Amino acid sequence: MARAGFDEHKLSLEEGKKYTKQVEFPRGLALWNEASYCAATDSFKGGTSFLLSARIANLICEHGVIVRGRAQYVTIQVSPHVKVGIINVYAFNYTGSRKRLWNKISQYPLPAANWILGGDFNMIEQLSDEQGGQDTTGRGRRELIAWNGLLVQLGLQDCFKADEFRKVTPKLFSWDIRRAAPGMICSKLDRFYLNQTLTQIGGQTAIWPTLSHVSDHAPIFVKKQPRPTKPPHQLAFNRHLLSSEEEKTPLLELWNRAISVNPDNSWNTRFVTGLKAIKEYSDQKTRSHRIQRREAFTAKLAPVFTAEMELQRDWNDQQARETLNKAQMDLHQQRQKRLERLQETRTR
Repeated sequence: MARAGFDEHKLSLEEGKKYTKQVEFPRGLALWNEASYCAATDSFKGGTSFLLSARIANLICEHGVIVRGRAQYVTIQVSPHVKVGIINVYAFNYTGSRKRLWNKISQYPLPAANWILGGDFNMIEQLSDEQGGQDTTGRGRRELIAWNGLLVQLGLQDCFKADEFRKVTPKLFSWDIRRAAPGMICSKLDRFYLNQTLTQIGGQTAIWPTLSHVSDHAPIFVKKQPRPTKPPHQLAFNRHLLSSEEEKTPLLELWNRAISVNPDNSWNTRFVTGLKAIKEYSDQKTRSHRIQRREAFTAKLAPVFTAEMELQRDWNDQQARETLNKAQMDLHQQRQKRLERLQETRTR
């Protein structure tokens, strides 16, 4: 399911416009729960959003804002008998305000669905979700009652702690305060909660490396285990083969060989044989290119991920912090250069 959720960022107006363009990859629908812009500081406060691919956008049943700038929802008919609902939250950092937020979500007339609750909760549920700081979760009794009531009402549990979901990275924390040792604090503030039906399906979940130039929170994801109900996806023909001078010659040679294998066959039969050979060659090139892109993407993230693991082992290691900052900056510069090249290509 190609869906992304975003919560508050601290970008300036110009940075907000710039990075918003970079998240238009789904070419589908964006559902925004407005943020507040402060001209004095040139930054945004609050706000959530959903980004959905065109395929998923066509399956939307309902959507709306529960609490302005703090909580929104969308429901998706993923199959004739299964509707999935997603609530994206950006919680307050004070227990009293969070209590009111949980109560408002509980009291909102949500449609019937298998619910997922995700986002930045600005709280920890247990002390093991944090390193450094005070030995308290920071939640008052009234918030605990409201929070537990919401989980029971929607039948939710943390997928990060569910055996049905495999953790594909060893990262434990999604946010840190970015202070020099010994005042460093890191926490798992971002989570996904799924109802029992979706939890039993299982899948994958993880905390990704932090992209500090976009947010002070690391991205998190949950991926539902796909069910083999559809035939394998057919790859589209690789049109790059027709525009590349390097590929035109081998493509033409392959075509001539394919239609010459059985010269006694009819022209229609030989034509189909040639098309099949060209399509197999195209699929091979496409798969090879995707593997190379996947490996290149992993290689770019590797220095950031390695530095974060070093920092996670010793959160007061200032050298590890500096190494992480450098790795994040290098990654940002690589991506910025790639975006600039793509923009130049599109404007030609």
